[in-house]
Amino acid sequence: MYETYTRKYMKKLLITSAVVTSLTSYGAMAIDANINFKGAVSSTTCTLNAADAAKTLTIPNVTAKNLMDSGNSAQYSASGSFNFTDCPAGLTKVTSAYTYQGITHSTNNDWGLANGVDNVSFQVMQSSKTDLSKILHLDGRSNNLNEATITNGVATVPVTVGISAYNKNTQFVTPSAGTYSGTFLVAFTYS
Repeated sequence: MYETYTRKYMKKLLITSAVVTSLTSYGAMAIDANINFKGAVSSTTCTLNAADAAKTLTIPNVTAKNLMDSGNSAQYSASGSFNFTDCPAGLTKVTSAYTYQGITHSTNNDWGLANGVDNVSFQVMQSSKTDLSKILHLDGRSNNLNEATITNGVATVPVTVGISAYNKNTQFVTPSAGTYSGTFLVAFTYS
């Protein structure tokens, strides 16, 4: 009799378990999912034209009066470019960051004080000519103005340096006569 009772009890327990399992919400059950990702690690970057590794841009001579009269237009300028080739497939832009090796001034760090004479400041523009809408920071920061598009493995980063008669307080002041200079480092990243 005990054996019959145990069998009946076990049978009821199994039936109850089957009913409870079938009534369990499908949404409460765990479902496996996969997340796939892919990418590439490039062992190379673009190649900078060897002649562009060290540049000297010579701004035409200007009188102190003409420089003062030009205001902050940076119209007295010189232009050049950095040329890249052999950019690997998948790269779409070259981003530049300029760091002036001297005194920068203004709240945006976009003016550099030239060395050698008083009251000559310069701005750097990523443009093939003076374009004040493309003025860059001189403290190593980048933004979308610092980007050049890579097309068919080639990119050109234009650069223009323009001067104005500004002192370190960003005030118009007649510059002293003499030879001025400035140096900035340019770092490039690729993406």
